[in-house]
Amino acid sequence: MKRITLKNILLGLSGLRVMSALFLSFTYFSGPHVIRQIDTLGVSLRYYMRFLEGESLSTFLLPAVLSAGDSFGISPMEFPFLNFLLFPFFSVNTNFVRFIHLLILFGLTLLNFKIWKGVEKEGVKIDSLFLFLPIYSISQVYIDKFMPDYLAFVLICLAMGMRLGDKKYHCFFAFLFASLGLLIKPPVVVAFGPLLFLMDFRQLGKEILKWIMPAFVISILYYTLGIDYLERVTDVPPYFATQFRNPMMSLRDAFSEPKLLTSFLLKDLFTAFTLVPILCWSIYRQFFLKKEGIPLFLWAVLLLQVICIFALDGKHLYHHTYYAIGCSLLCLFIFFLFLKRCKQRCLKILVVLAVFINQMETIVHRAKPLRKNHLARQCDQIRDTIDFSKIKKIRTTRSSYPTLGLCLGVIQNSESARYGVFFKTDKNIPQNKVLETKDLFVVDYKSEKEK
Repeated sequence: MKRITLKNILLGLSGLRVMSALFLSFTYFSGPHVIRQIDTLGVSLRYYMRFLEGESLSTFLLPAVLSAGDSFGISPMEFPFLNFLLFPFFSVNTNFVRFIHLLILFGLTLLNFKIWKGVEKEGVKIDSLFLFLPIYSISQVYIDKFMPDYLAFVLICLAMGMRLGDKKYHCFFAFLFASLGLLIKPPVVVAFGPLLFLMDFRQLGKEILKWIMPAFVISILYYTLGIDYLERVTDVPPYFATQFRNPMMSLRDAFSEPKLLTSFLLKDLFTAFTLVPILCWSIYRQFFLKKEGIPLFLWAVLLLQVICIFALDGKHLYHHTYYAIGCSLLCLFIFFLFLKRCKQRCLKILVVLAVFINQMETIVHRAKPLRKNHLARQCDQIRDTIDFSKIKKIRTTRSSYPTLGLCLGVIQNSESARYGVFFKTDKNIPQNKVLETKDLFVVDYKSEKEK
């Protein structure tokens, strides 16, 4: 009978997280960053609505928001590859879009597992690390979110694997995937960090010149010239943050919050406080026992990654940790190097148990919508009573994020639409209510004469 190892337990946990994510994509949002997912899906839904309207290609490619009201809604934002890629699946429904999105993410993760075959460092096989991205470091928070960050990260990893794995690909393909990843989310540039210890410096210099730097230039062009053009044609207030920050001010702000910094390192970068036993074990082993621990160079590369992210995002990172998703591969490498070199089985079991408990809590928390009357069910109640198939816009209390618009499949914030949909917590709701759910009121603005 084959012995059950800690690695097998973690692999089973990762598989469970993947299966639960696929299943729960057919219910409502849960967990952190609901608004960010609604924003991203809203732009994708606008592409679908505009496609049905037969909009000309000259404007169709430009991203537009679902909170446009009576304006058209073109808006400066990150490169909308994910939004454009998945808009056709709105022909089914929003949950199906989320399901297809997860299939793509998990498929790219497995593709990385295949592409990275043969790459090994310090006795750790890099390809196997991709099987554990769903349960450790920053990646485990965002792997089941409809957000562009994880997609950008695995595309960068794919580009690196193409140049490092047993089967070498032409640098053009690495350039292609790296360009796409950086366009989708520029802060994932820190994901290139592992190249500092996986390649010698001469080889790395050649790779930077051949495809990494050209990919970076493509990204810079979009976030300067492209964003400048979108700012000129937009007809809605700016919402998505696309501007560059002052690096020195960002660093100062980030390190001026020691409590948040500590929380980020212990709970986000290294899941479930596992940094504490790993770091303590490594210090004791290297400086007291004079044996191999976690090489200092790995900590130095990770520190460089974190400092770069702080320079790009400042203390904003503490509330939006997806900017640091590019650190996930190196954090996983350190985690598994610890499991490989640590001889104290009780300590290893303790660390794995912490990850196990964290992931089980995450799965249970994500399943909350199964047990409550969430917003999507209430929107279904409204659609069962009022035919929204021919309704394009609704009145709402003005909001930049299109929660009700996505829920009902319409543009929100209109001031001229017949129907209005409001939360019961909103102020100054009109009195001519025609429908009520647990949290919502529907108002008919049709005049008494017209009725």
